[in-house]
Order: sequence, then structure tokens, then C-alpha cells
Amino acid sequence: MLKLGALLLGTAVLLSLPISALAAPFAGRVVEFRQPDGSTVQVRLFGDELYMRGESLDGYTLVRDPDSGWLCYAGESKGALVSTGVPYVGGVLPPSFARIAGERHRDVSPEARRAIAVANRLRLRGGDVRPMLTKEVIGDVKGLVIVVDFEDVPATAELAAYESMFDDYDYTEYGNLCSVSRFYDEASGGLVSLQHEVFGIYRAPNTFAEYDAMPYAEGAMEILQGALEWVDSTGFDFSTLTTWEDGGGDEYISSIDLVYTGAPAAWAEGMWWHSGWYTGFSADGVTTTSYACGGADEPLSAFMPMHENGHMIFWWPDLYLYENYDACTIRSFCVMGGWQDDWNPAPPNPFFRYTAGWLAFEEITGEAGTWTAQANEAPVYKWENPAYPAEYFLVQARAKTGFSVGIPDEGLTIWRIDENGDNQAWPQTPENHFQVDLVHANDLPTEMNGSCYHAGYVDELGPDTSPGSGWWDGGDSGLRVHSVSETGSTMTFSTGDVDTDTDTDTDTDTDADTDTDTDADTDADSDADADTETDTAAPAGGSSDDGCGCRAVGGGRTGSLLGAIAPTAARPPSSGERTTR
Repeated sequence: MLKLGALLLGTAVLLSLPISALAAPFAGRVVEFRQPDGSTVQVRLFGDELYMRGESLDGYTLVRDPDSGWLCYAGESKGALVSTGVPYVGGVLPPSFARIAGERHRDVSPEARRAIAVANRLRLRGGDVRPMLTKEVIGDVKGLVIVVDFEDVPATAELAAYESMFDDYDYTEYGNLCSVSRFYDEASGGLVSLQHEVFGIYRAPNTFAEYDAMPYAEGAMEILQGALEWVDSTGFDFSTLTTWEDGGGDEYISSIDLVYTGAPAAWAEGMWWHSGWYTGFSADGVTTTSYACGGADEPLSAFMPMHENGHMIFWWPDLYLYENYDACTIRSFCVMGGWQDDWNPAPPNPFFRYTAGWLAFEEITGEAGTWTAQANEAPVYKWENPAYPAEYFLVQARAKTGFSVGIPDEGLTIWRIDENGDNQAWPQTPENHFQVDLVHANDLPTEMNGSCYHAGYVDELGPDTSPGSGWWDGGDSGLRVHSVSETGSTMTFSTGDVDTDTDTDTDTDTDADTDTDTDADTDADSDADADTETDTAAPAGGSSDDGCGCRAVGGGRTGSLLGAIAPTAARPPSSGERTTR
């Protein structure tokens, strides 16, 4: 067991989508809602639980009319979105109403969006003071799951279905690739065993509709309190759950998943799914803090608890912008990036696996050579800023296999890291920029297709390319990635100056490509070509204990849905602290 240390809609009813995925961010995903007369309409949603906006399929912003309860086209008054009174009935806006609805994609100002997001963050997570860059989490982790239903929305799945979705190793129901537990087992290379105490099915005392009519999140928190008291009445020992300390000796439960039936009538209001902060319950020497809401209606999707446990247990931040989701550069390249395949979310990015203690990097700073990368596996190569070690580039091959089958592109990914950055920094500047960023080969930071490097497309990143390889302060990093191979399960790339000499001269006195004394790529055999070197110290990513550039420790595995990702060596400490109990 671990101890982890120091606005808009009301009455339209949501009908479709895997409900348990809906606490996550949206980038134009279509969701079906019911209007007051029982008809259904499709709405595109943008944003997350802190700020969300809905549009008709042809791009006109929608709001709920507070008097009629209908989803209507939105107008604007005094900087706020207001109802025009024209109901949205689906399809294309009639030409006769186009003048009333105004321009497409209408939204409030960035300042107003920020104010709404800040207010909702205070409402949902006002007491959350955890650091977002922490030390390793390795070992057994236990979370709490409570399944809730209502008289007006009874559960259709048995409790065993939820137990399987969270913990069964071979779980594949409803099209899910695996359970929550296996996702983190695979992501950590076997270094984390995440299990859950699953309780239910708790029948809430009021109807779902009554809770949904309460202010945002108040109904969920009231249900959470009652459900925790019910669990306590069974004699359950809450101190057996994984906890974290605040530095003053108080212990707080790390992970609570509250999953409930029912479809909220609004987005980002009422019972809309969210992650929150609740300290109203204590038992057995521990107190509640972070919790995450998800749906309990079928079909069940494991994505929401996978994403939310990234926050609750591993303290990873979201990698999408709360106020400008369109500016996100990562999206479905990481489970924390948003816009995922609900049944097959992407694994954590290499930096987050490093902060959790599951991965060590292959240092190549300042070195020239040819390097081998196994798709979705270790090694991950690091090029560090010697004047500011918190800043570095990471190079990793990705392919659309296993958990990465849903990524938008494949090839060589190049990540830009500043451990002291903030993924809510926008626009990015040398002084204020993302912690985790993906360098896009297409030089289009928000266009995911074409973001990877490979032969036949873009196969070079350097000081003279766009995007370039400079440090945030404008300094020359010295990094030049070039000669990237075709995409595949194994890729190669080179660092250092681009070699324009393509002959196979084997003169050991004049050709640096085969110099037995100076070229690490060929130092094992003066007659060998650089692509076939035999020196085990050569920088080819294959010289470590398991043959993949990483040494498995603590039960780490080298072949899985996520690949070989176990750590190879101790890494420097980061802010925050987690210790094993």
C-alpha cells in the first residue's frame, strides 16, 4: 500500500455516448440531447467541466432558454450568451433565422471564459493544493469505487460489471481494450498494482432529477457524503486505502470514483460529470479529498477512471487548455491530453512515466550517432539543456498498435519538456510556456495529423528548420535530428551534423564514417558499415540488460500492450514527495 506525500443548459437530456467518458474534455464530439417535447437533437460540445460550449451540427452556438427549457440558438447581450428563443430542432439553421443567430461559433470573450472556468474550478476543486510534479509511485495502490443509482434511473448492469471494468486483467467488455487496473499495470511496466474496493449498488435517497436541479456539483457531493456513510456502516476500514499526507501528518484518501446512473440535463451544470475536491468525510484516521464522477449507464467505458486516476493517484495535470481547447498540441497522444478513443485511450506520455518512476531516459546530449527506437517502447532519448537541466527534448517512436492504436499519427515523436512549465500557459512565450509539449513536424501545433517525423515526409529537426530545436530562451540547443527512417515497429534517426557523403569508403584514415578510433558507430570493426556496428557501447539503444534500452526493475516487463517501459536508473528528485507505507 502506498502513502502519497507532500452557464448554459438545463433541461435538455443527454442520451448517447459512453457515459463514463463524459467527465473528459470535448473537441467537437457529438452528443445527443432530448428536448422538452421528447424529440432528440445532436449537439457538438467543446471544452470540459470547467467551461463548455455547445453548437448545432452546422456550427451555431446553443444555449438553454431559461423560460421554455428548449435548446435554442444563442445570441449575445452585454458580453454574455443569451437565448434567441428560436428552438434548435436539428439539421441546418433555416435561412429565415440566420440573421437572428448571427455568426457561427459564437463565444464569449477569453476573459469571460476565464472567469467562468475560475469560478467552476473554485466550486469543484477549491481546496486542491497538491503539486502537479511528484516523485515516484511504485507498488500496491488501492482506490475506492462507489456505484450509485436512483429510483428514476435504476442501474441496468450488475455490480460485477463495474468490478470487472476496474480490476479484471482480461476485461474487454463493451469494446474496452482492458480494465483500469491493467492500463496502469501496463503503463508502469508492472511496477504499479492498482486495485479498487468496489461498493454498490447504493440507492440515493432522492431522484436523479432532483439532484440534477441543484447547483453544479452540489448534488454529487451530497450523494458522495451519503454513500461514504453507507460504506462506513458496513464496517469497511478506510485506512486500508492509499493515502497522501499534507506535511502536517494528516492523511487523505487518494482516489474515489463515484459512478452513477442518469443523464444530466446540462453540460457543466447540475450532475454533469467532473472531478472535484471534498473534505467533508473522515473515518479510521483518514479524510476524503479528490473524487471523480463518472457514468454508470451501459455501455461502460474505462477511459474516464483511467484519466481521472491520473490526476488523483499520480497527480498529473491536464494537458489541454481549459480556456482554449483548440490550442492543445497533444490531445490523443496521451491519456491526459483529452480527445481520446473512449475504448482505447493512449498511454501516458514519456515525461509523466518518468515522474512516476517507471521510465529512465537514454541520455544523448551533445552526442552524434545513429539511434534505434522501438515503437511505443523504451528507449526514450533525452537531449538536455546543460544550463537549465529542467528543459530538454525527448525522442520516442510511436506506432498505431496496442494502446497507441488511436493516436492521430505515427513515426518519431519529439517532445519539448520544461519541468517548471504549465500546460495552462497560453499563448506560449519564452517566459511562460507548457510543461509538456509535442513538437509538430508539420509546423502546425494544433494539427495532429502530420505531427510525427519520418522519411518521405519531414525527417529533420534542427536550428534551421521550422519548427526549430532552440531552447526557450532562444539559445542554440545543438540538437539536430535527421535521417529519420520510415515508420515501423523499429525506427532509426541520427543526431549531429548531416552527413552528405553517401559512399561506403572504408579507409580508416580518412573517412570518419568508418574511423576505428573516433566513430562510435563503427569502432568495433574498421571494415564494417555504420549501420552494422557491433560495439555494444554504441548508441543504438540496444545495449542494456533486456535488449531494448532499459533494465527492468521491480517486476517491470518488456513486452506488453504498451511495450517495454520499465525504468533503468534512478532519476533526480522532483518537487513533491511520495513515500511507501
